[in-house]
Parts: sequence; C-alpha cells; structure tokens
Amino acid sequence: FGSSLSVSPAMRRGVGIGAALKRQQQQQQVAALGEQLEADTLEQAKVHFAAFQEKLKEFAKSNRDRINSNPEFRQQFCDMCRTVGVDPLQSSKGFWAQLLGTGNFYSELGVQILTTCAVTRQENGGLLDMQDCLARVQKSRGSAARVTEADIERAVKQLAVLGDGVRILVFRDKKVILSVPDELSTDQTKAIEIATTNSGMFTAGDLAKLGWSRERVHTVVERFVRDGLVWIDEQAPGEPVFYLPSLAQG
Repeated sequence: FGSSLSVSPAMRRGVGIGAALKRQQQQQQVAALGEQLEADTLEQAKVHFAAFQEKLKEFAKSNRDRINSNPEFRQQFCDMCRTVGVDPLQSSKGFWAQLLGTGNFYSELGVQILTTCAVTRQENGGLLDMQDCLARVQKSRGSAARVTEADIERAVKQLAVLGDGVRILVFRDKKVILSVPDELSTDQTKAIEIATTNSGMFTAGDLAKLGWSRERVHTVVERFVRDGLVWIDEQAPGEPVFYLPSLAQG
C-alpha cells in the first residue's frame, strides 16, 4: 500500500492533448457565439435602419411644401438624410423626384445657375461671384421661392457630377463659380489669390514678385486675356492692371 502509482509519459501526453482539444473546442464555441451575436446585432441594425428610412419618407411626404419653400428647413432635412445614406443630389428619376420633387428643385436651380453664368460671361469671362449669382438667381425666382448659398452649392455639385464644367472655387473667404471648359492652371489660381487680396486686380509686376520669369508671367496673362477672365486697364500709371470683375465687385 505504501507504493506510489506511476504515470507513464504516454498517459501524460494523452491528458495534455485532451486538454488542448477541449480548450480548442471551447474557443470555437465562443467564436461561434460571437459571430451569432454579431449577425443578430447587424440584422437588428438593418431593421432599425429600414424603419428609420420609412419614418423619413413619411416625414418628407407630410412636409414636402415646407422642405421646398423653406431653405433653413431644407438644410436640416438634407443633413438628416445624409445620416441615413440618402443622397439629396440624386437624379430627377430617383428618390427625391418621386417623393418630394426636390430632385427637380435642384435640377431647375442648376439650369438657372447655368443661365446666369451664360448671361454674365461677357462681363466676367465665366468667373461669377457666389453672392452675385445668388442675388441674380433669387431675383429670377421671385420672393416666394427663396434659395441659399448652400442650395447653390448643392446644385453646382449636381451639375459637376453631370459633367457640365461648372464648379466652385474658394479663395480665402471668397467663393466664385467657374463656368469655363478648361481647368485653371496653378499659376492662374495663384494670380487669382493675389487679386483676392488686392480689390480684384493684379499686375505683371505682382506676378514677377513671386519669382516668376517674364515668359511665365506673359503666359499666365495671355491665358487670362484669351479666356476673357480679366479686364485690362492700359491707362493705369506704371503698368497695365488686370481686373477680375467678380472679385472687384466685392
């Protein structure tokens, strides 16, 4: 009775393998449970998301007139739509046209912006000040259908998606709508930045101060003149002054 029971190495290995298999089985069960919980959570989220979208549609139907007529309310509604993945800039054949007519709202606004750009191109060469555009569009629409700068930006964004060559440029705190077929070069953009801080004008001397060669300055100025983006005051003392009308207006 005093003798001890010995365990062979083979038996010890068997016990170790069994424990490892048990741990592996437990880990697999935990992983499967985690996957099931994740799937259930995802499914619940989808259900809640779909329910919220339905509530959004009901809200839109009952507030259609207010959304189309009140710019502040329209902004809040668009922000709410984006949180659930509804794009306010869908085509007129999509969600907005069917539900609200808002797709048509931005399509019509886009046409009015393009018309304004075309009418004023002789004056500004296709570089239209945002506030000037807003005032002209508002005048054409009348006081019953007020629009905001945010509405103009959304409509221009929609036009850009459609490839109409219209886009918004920002220079410091100044926004302008560019409606020329060619992209502005980096040098042209720099010249406009200078004009933004100088009452909408620049000279060849201003560009030369950037360390540009005479040829580089000449190329930039010639392109501005060719595209009709600038007015030239050749009677100015010292050297000709180039005005960007939209920036000079502000």
